[in-house]
Amino acid sequence: MMDAAEGEERSPKNLATRYIFTVIGSLYTVSAGLVDCLYDLTAHPEYIQPLRDEVRQAVAEEGGWRKGTLSKLVRMDSFMKESQRVNAPSPISFKRIVKQRIILSDGVTLPVGTHTGGIGDEFDGLRYERKRRQAAGVSTRHQYSSTDKRHLTFGHGRFACPGRFAAAAEIKIVLAFMLERYQIRFGEGCSRPRNLQFLELGFQDPSIRVYLREREISGEDYTR
Repeated sequence: MMDAAEGEERSPKNLATRYIFTVIGSLYTVSAGLVDCLYDLTAHPEYIQPLRDEVRQAVAEEGGWRKGTLSKLVRMDSFMKESQRVNAPSPISFKRIVKQRIILSDGVTLPVGTHTGGIGDEFDGLRYERKRRQAAGVSTRHQYSSTDKRHLTFGHGRFACPGRFAAAAEIKIVLAFMLERYQIRFGEGCSRPRNLQFLELGFQDPSIRVYLREREISGEDYTR
């Protein structure tokens, strides 16, 4: 950036600002997606063992961590996409501004200027695993890194995030290691927190504690 900047763009403030936005796009988004997955796993512990079993099976079939191992984590991919759907962090997700007053069926009134973000449906961690089975032959549809007009967190079309494939791989690897090595639960009196909103962006609530306890791993350590 220093070599390419010209004129006022060479100021330290401008360069620092650009760098911060680059970091947000490449690092924060991955860590935020991972925290959302951990919150949702802790809130829905029924998915923990099925995901552990899938990881162990994939690693066994591939003979370790190989390029093809991650592609076999279909359940985990589905869980990640559902977590992303429910906790959509992006300003281009399903958020709308009310242009004229709306009265809902239960009598609730949305005045002009209200910001809304409707997702709907209960959390279903295997939603996209089923969709992928139903769309047999279309291997890239309904994956975490897939984009379409219903899933805009990574953008879409020519403007889709080019780093989404690396982000998916990073989150899968970290989740796999954490699932195998730790038990997880919320702190006393805590439950799945709602994400905080700042302008059009969503951020994870840092006040919530998730406790990790090292597990005893029987048999050969699959992570080797």
